[in-house]
Amino acid sequence: MHPILFRIAGLFIPSYMVAQLVAIGIGAGWLQLRRDELELPESVGLDMMLLGLGAVYLGGRLESLRRGTSLLEGGVSIFMSSGGVAFFGVLFVAMAGAALYARFHGRRVLFVWDAMAPVIPLALIPYRMGCFLAGCCYGTPTSLPWGVHYPEGWPFFDTAIALHPAPIYEMALALACFAFLRWLQHKPDRGVGDVTLAFVLVMAPMRFFTDLFRGDAVLRMSSWSESILLTQAQWWCVLGALGAVSVLFWRKLRAWPNGAQRSEETKART
Repeated sequence: MHPILFRIAGLFIPSYMVAQLVAIGIGAGWLQLRRDELELPESVGLDMMLLGLGAVYLGGRLESLRRGTSLLEGGVSIFMSSGGVAFFGVLFVAMAGAALYARFHGRRVLFVWDAMAPVIPLALIPYRMGCFLAGCCYGTPTSLPWGVHYPEGWPFFDTAIALHPAPIYEMALALACFAFLRWLQHKPDRGVGDVTLAFVLVMAPMRFFTDLFRGDAVLRMSSWSESILLTQAQWWCVLGALGAVSVLFWRKLRAWPNGAQRSEETKART
């Protein structure tokens, strides 16, 4: 593990903070390069970089604070901390900010969400690399050959027990999600909102799955949920997936012809 990337004149630069900035830069840069294809404003790169900073350092920290993590960890400031950013807080603030951005530029909210959807798993790759380097989001014990041993000094240090590299699993799955969403973006027959729904339907199972291998994923929504053994993140994944499936079902019902329409269509075919 390398929680400190390098030191300069007595100051240290955490790997996690650098990974956050790289993730924001990659997401904003990708949107800037694809602005013509996605029909986004020319300033979208800078705009999304500012939105990303707000999402990470506001949404993530507030969610961590709600879960009981201090905003100041080990005397390090909010912008220099090596951990404590919660993904769902980042996601909710990013979506809310993108909605306001869409309204400001006179675009449909779903149109902007569709354009941004692949950016989330793309940015998640360096983001989780930061988790791995910082030593947070550690995995459960494993006997598999790719299990990792954390160095001495970590609370979960044990020379005899290897742990699942949970952040690496999420990086690989995030890359697959990005590829799928980009493929969907290029489909000529897709409708507005399809990519957003697909984002929820692929990211929710991904996070649900990776939480099965996370040793730090012990938080529950409430005491009664302990009997169901789902983490907070898994509950959010279940609710998100159910919501997306409900929207898909509602859209199918709206497109399904009523009895009179079906009769007319049958007569026309015969």
